[in-house]
Amino acid sequence: FVSPRTVRRHLFNSGRIARRPVKKQFLTDRMKEQRLAWAHIYESWIKEDWRQVLFTDESQFYVQGQRSQYVRRSRNEDITAQHIDQIKKHPQKRMYWGCMTYQGVGSISPIYGNMNALKYMELLKGKIQNDFNEAFPTGTGIYQHDLAPCHRAKKVKKLFLEKGVRVLDWPGNSPDLTLIENLWAIMKRELQKTDCSTIEKLNQAIIDIWYDDTKLNQHCANLIDSMPKRVKQLILEEGGHIKY
Repeated sequence: FVSPRTVRRHLFNSGRIARRPVKKQFLTDRMKEQRLAWAHIYESWIKEDWRQVLFTDESQFYVQGQRSQYVRRSRNEDITAQHIDQIKKHPQKRMYWGCMTYQGVGSISPIYGNMNALKYMELLKGKIQNDFNEAFPTGTGIYQHDLAPCHRAKKVKKLFLEKGVRVLDWPGNSPDLTLIENLWAIMKRELQKTDCSTIEKLNQAIIDIWYDDTKLNQHCANLIDSMPKRVKQLILEEGGHIKY
C-alpha cells in the first residue's frame, strides 16, 4: 500500500505540481464544429486584415477598495487591518461597453441597468460613427461583437445595414477569441491598485485608466496581431479550447 502523501511527494519531486484547473467556457461537440468552421473561413486572414476590425464588448466592474494580491507579514506577526482584503457581500456594479482597434482604445460608456437591444442601438447611434471615422477614415473598418441576444436582434442588424457598417461573422461561445476580453482583464488588474470604494470613484478610475494609460494602446496592437495565431490554434484544436 502506498499512501497518497507518498504519491503526492513523488509527483512534486518529478515536477508534477498541483495546480488549479484553468477555467474555460463549456463547449459541446456542436459548438466545437461551429468554431472550427469559422476558423477555416478566416484562416487566410493576415495581421493587416485583423487591423481593420473594431472589436467591442461589455463587461461588469464592481465597487471595491484598493486591493493587493499579496501582503507582507512575518511568520509570527499579528494580522492587522493592512493584512485583510475586505470584500463586500453584495457590491455595487456597473456594466461598461468599450471598443478597441489596432491603433488603441476607442470610446467607453457606462450602461445603466441590463443591456438590451434598445440600449445597444442608442449606444451605437452615439458612438459607432465617431469610432469608425477616427480609426478607419477611409471607410474600411469592420465591426465585431459577440452573439449576445441584444447584438443579434433584428432591429440591431437593420441599424447596421442602414449605417452601411460591415459586421464580422463571429462564432458563439468564444471569449478566447474576443480580444477585448483580455483588455478588460488588464483593466481589472489595474483597478485593484486604485480606490474604487464608491460607484463615482469606480467610474472615474475606469475613465482615467482607459484614456490615460498609454500601455493599453500597445496591448491593443499586440492582441490584434495575435488573431492569426488564435485562428491557427483553433484549427489545430479542432474547435476546442485554445491557450488564450
